[in-house]
Amino acid sequence: MATIHIVRHGQALHNVDRGYPHRDPPLTEVGSQQASNVCLPAEPDLIIVSPMTRTIQTALIIFDQYLNSSSTNVELQVWPELRETHDEAICNKGVSRTEIATKFAQFDFSACHEEWDYPPHSFEGAVVRAETVRRRLKELSRSYKNIFLVTHRGFIAFLAKGERFDVCGMSTLLPTLSFYMHLALD
Repeated sequence: MATIHIVRHGQALHNVDRGYPHRDPPLTEVGSQQASNVCLPAEPDLIIVSPMTRTIQTALIIFDQYLNSSSTNVELQVWPELRETHDEAICNKGVSRTEIATKFAQFDFSACHEEWDYPPHSFEGAVVRAETVRRRLKELSRSYKNIFLVTHRGFIAFLAKGERFDVCGMSTLLPTLSFYMHLALD
């Protein structure tokens, strides 16, 4: 079984400018520094990110030595299920697959919709997404030892059943079978 490490992205423009009027805000300088200061508890085997600029930038900073080294074979996957749950604000909406793939050409965005046309946030939808992610992680935990997720505060609350993370906050979960059964049945 793998250990699941959950990381919230670093401070982004919408975290300091609450009325941020643009889609998919990038990290601030402070957010980049926060990501630089993250101390990893283990070497990643797999990194999974939300398809938004701030999560991808956070992952690129935190995992730079693993993603840009020929001596490691760490995979980064983009999962649209990890997107933010509070999508009423324009800053929590992503951009088209073409636009995000242009910014980060080294990653595969084929799992993402061509346009950011995901259904509006609902409590029930977020619960279903979190359960889908937990099931996928359970499957992956058979093949990987340390899986890192880089996602958003709102989604983490659904995934971790209520935990709230500060910017660049991290938690480690040991996904024993009972952990998954507990999460799936609650």
